[in-house]
Amino acid sequence: EQVPQMAVKNAAVLLFLAKAATMFSTSPQCPVPLIIPALDGGVILKWVAGTKELKCTVRSDFVEVVRWRSRDRYESDGFWEIPVQGVAEHFEWLLQ
Repeated sequence: EQVPQMAVKNAAVLLFLAKAATMFSTSPQCPVPLIIPALDGGVILKWVAGTKELKCTVRSDFVEVVRWRSRDRYESDGFWEIPVQGVAEHFEWLLQ
């Protein structure tokens, strides 16, 4: 599937939110995400910070967020379908 233009714009917003989260964090810098086009359209952004992992699949009108406290665990700590602006709290979690 072709990545919709709105998904690309929302991915750019997510990158901005991630950078902004570092301004309020004690972590010196935001980890650089892995960026992958999703097979079914959309953009996958994946951050790893220490043992934590945050994966965001950006769609045209929402973001699927999955996070793990330990990269060794099979089960995630949660799954959310939220608007792009709602992802900020997950960046804060990643940087704690």
